[in-house]
Amino acid sequence: MKYISYITMVVLLSALFSSCESWLDIMPKSRVRAEELFETESGFREALFGIYTSASQRTLYGENLTMSFLDVLAQNYVINHNEDAFYYESIYDYNEQNVENRIASIWAGMYNVIANCNSLLNALDGKEKLFKDHNYSFFLAETKALRAFLHFDLLRLYAPSANVIGDQPAIPFVDQLTNVPFPQLSANEVLERIISELLVARGLLADIDPIGPRYTEYSEEEVAIEDVVYDKGFLLHRKNRLNYYAITGLLARVYLYKGDKNAAAKMAVEVIDSQKFNFQTVYDDDGENNNLDISEIRDQIFYEEIIFGLYNDKLGEMSRWLFATDGGLFIPPERLKMYFEIPSYGTIDERYRYQFEIPNSATVEVLAKYGNRDRTIPLIRLAEMYYIAAECADSNEEALDMLNTVRKSRGYEDLSASTDFNAELQKEYRKEFIGEGQLFYFFKRRNATVIPYSSITGSDKVYVLPIPSIEKEFGNIND
Repeated sequence: MKYISYITMVVLLSALFSSCESWLDIMPKSRVRAEELFETESGFREALFGIYTSASQRTLYGENLTMSFLDVLAQNYVINHNEDAFYYESIYDYNEQNVENRIASIWAGMYNVIANCNSLLNALDGKEKLFKDHNYSFFLAETKALRAFLHFDLLRLYAPSANVIGDQPAIPFVDQLTNVPFPQLSANEVLERIISELLVARGLLADIDPIGPRYTEYSEEEVAIEDVVYDKGFLLHRKNRLNYYAITGLLARVYLYKGDKNAAAKMAVEVIDSQKFNFQTVYDDDGENNNLDISEIRDQIFYEEIIFGLYNDKLGEMSRWLFATDGGLFIPPERLKMYFEIPSYGTIDERYRYQFEIPNSATVEVLAKYGNRDRTIPLIRLAEMYYIAAECADSNEEALDMLNTVRKSRGYEDLSASTDFNAELQKEYRKEFIGEGQLFYFFKRRNATVIPYSSITGSDKVYVLPIPSIEKEFGNIND
């Protein structure tokens, strides 16, 4: 059994931090001793929110794992010259020094957040009486689910796809604070651990989550009033945290990656049927476009469709820099038209209409998904549940019905029965998840040998990021 020593070091550092004044350095306003932090429920709340914040930073979901690095790997942008930012990433040169550093920072950052999850779970142990109502279960469920979420993306990045080679050493599943090295589990073993964690977390929230199937203590309005009065809104804004349906949607994603289509469809359909999330359509029941102005919709990320996301108050600023018209990541007009099938259809995809714009003094459109009012990074959204249900459907008719539901909300006509489903599904992933990082995982899960707009054949050399060299220097990692 192979072991990874560097991760043990990260966990030990996290344990050390938990006894000093900078336990969560990502919370500059929270530099208090850990024993003081964990004497009150509010201290646990601050720590949990701090962990979410750490996951939203640029090195992780605030940029690399959404709008830049992973979308570059999926060939969403045009990068032609070796002087351009992300050029070596675009040709999958993972040995180039800057790329190697980026990959190492993602690995270390993810395991650091996991270590902080473990620190919080360790501090929770035996402190049920410290929390009022059901809040202990919220902390336990969310932290376990976030730990599973992070491990799943580490698996999708640094190990071969489970449907290709599931029994070779993949990554460690780090679930405790200890000085004992963690074994490299196989992809199948990691998936089983992830699923087990998520099922426990989901069960904890089933009866108590305001965004859940059986929450009856208060109406939605009463929840808001009650929480603002005595709980500082702890049960509010659940869409920015791992709520019951976010965990259910994540299970759908994990089961599909594992190849268990029955379980994946069951979870996806449960989220859809809950009717807790609705498409942000600008069409009335007759299919007529209401021509809403951009100011009339809440935001450009279609917030009402988000099942789980992370908040980053610097998101707009960073996005405007990343997609600057002078030297930023860029999708030329002709390629945008191909993505959104313009002018093949008489209407224009709502994602294109509202998520791309021409800045002042510019002549070309840039991605503006994150550039305005909202600061939420979408990580699980409603459309994906329809895509998963479609991919797992028993018939082509049922699969196309699922795709057509999404397409109708975006302004498209229904697909015909003779449509190539797989080709349309791939198109939908590209349209829906620009700037969100999911297209690369789609190509990997399906072991695509052809990645559109790339001359490099899809293989493990493309789909599997190298585990940082510092791990190999310990002599405990497979090449």
